[in-house]
Amino acid sequence: TMSVYSTDEKVLQQVRDAAARSGVSLSCNLTGGVFVNQSAAFSDFHGSGANPAANASLTDAAFVASRFRVAQSRAHV
Repeated sequence: TMSVYSTDEKVLQQVRDAAARSGVSLSCNLTGGVFVNQSAAFSDFHGSGANPAANASLTDAAFVASRFRVAQSRAHV
Protein backbone atom coordinates (compact mmCIF):
# COMPACT_ATOMS: atom_id res chain seq x y z
CA THR A 1 0.00 0.00 0.00
CA MET A 2 1.17 3.49 -0.86
CA SER A 3 -0.07 6.75 0.64
CA VAL A 4 0.04 10.40 -0.35
CA TYR A 5 -0.97 13.56 1.49
CA SER A 6 -1.38 16.66 -0.67
CA THR A 7 -3.82 19.48 -1.38
CA ASP A 8 -2.49 19.88 -4.93
CA GLU A 9 -4.72 17.96 -7.37
CA LYS A 10 -1.86 17.79 -9.90
CA VAL A 11 0.37 16.04 -7.35
CA LEU A 12 -2.45 13.66 -6.42
CA GLN A 13 -3.01 12.76 -10.08
CA GLN A 14 0.71 12.18 -10.66
CA VAL A 15 0.86 9.85 -7.67
CA ARG A 16 -2.32 8.03 -8.81
CA ASP A 17 -0.71 7.48 -12.21
CA ALA A 18 2.53 6.22 -10.64
CA ALA A 19 0.62 3.84 -8.36
CA ALA A 20 -1.42 2.52 -11.28
CA ARG A 21 1.73 1.92 -13.35
CA SER A 22 3.34 0.14 -10.39
CA GLY A 23 0.27 -1.94 -9.57
CA VAL A 24 0.12 -0.80 -5.97
CA SER A 25 -2.97 0.25 -4.01
CA LEU A 26 -3.01 3.94 -3.11
CA SER A 27 -4.55 5.83 -0.19
CA CYS A 28 -4.98 9.59 -0.69
CA ASN A 29 -5.22 11.93 2.31
CA LEU A 30 -6.67 9.32 4.66
CA THR A 31 -6.98 10.48 8.28
CA GLY A 32 -8.76 9.52 11.47
CA GLY A 33 -10.06 5.98 11.83
CA VAL A 34 -9.20 4.96 8.26
CA PHE A 35 -5.81 3.27 8.07
CA VAL A 36 -3.48 3.62 5.09
CA ASN A 37 -2.71 -0.10 5.02
CA GLN A 38 -6.27 -1.19 5.87
CA SER A 39 -6.60 -3.00 2.54
CA ALA A 40 -3.10 -4.52 2.60
CA ALA A 41 -4.13 -7.70 4.40
CA PHE A 42 -7.09 -8.09 2.06
CA SER A 43 -4.94 -7.68 -1.05
CA ASP A 44 -2.25 -10.04 0.26
CA PHE A 45 -4.82 -12.71 1.07
CA HIS A 46 -7.01 -12.29 -2.00
CA GLY A 47 -4.25 -11.50 -4.48
CA SER A 48 -5.29 -8.11 -5.80
CA GLY A 49 -2.84 -5.66 -7.29
CA ALA A 50 0.32 -6.69 -9.09
CA ASN A 51 1.60 -9.04 -6.38
CA PRO A 52 2.72 -12.11 -8.37
CA ALA A 53 3.20 -14.18 -5.22
CA ALA A 54 -0.42 -13.71 -4.16
CA ASN A 55 -1.82 -14.06 -7.67
CA ALA A 56 0.06 -17.32 -8.21
CA SER A 57 -2.44 -19.20 -6.06
CA LEU A 58 -5.61 -17.78 -7.63
CA THR A 59 -7.40 -18.02 -10.93
CA ASP A 60 -8.15 -14.48 -11.99
CA ALA A 61 -8.23 -12.43 -15.18
CA ALA A 62 -4.48 -13.10 -15.48
CA PHE A 63 -5.30 -16.73 -16.25
CA VAL A 64 -6.28 -15.47 -19.71
CA ALA A 65 -4.29 -12.23 -20.03
CA SER A 66 -1.48 -11.79 -17.50
CA ARG A 67 -0.84 -8.18 -18.43
CA PHE A 68 -4.02 -7.01 -16.64
CA ARG A 69 -3.96 -6.31 -12.89
CA VAL A 70 -6.32 -4.55 -10.52
CA ALA A 71 -5.17 -1.85 -8.10
CA GLN A 72 -7.25 0.70 -6.25
CA SER A 73 -7.01 4.36 -5.36
CA ARG A 74 -9.13 5.61 -2.48
CA ALA A 75 -9.82 8.88 -0.71
CA HIS A 76 -12.42 10.39 1.61
CA VAL A 77 -15.48 11.61 -0.27
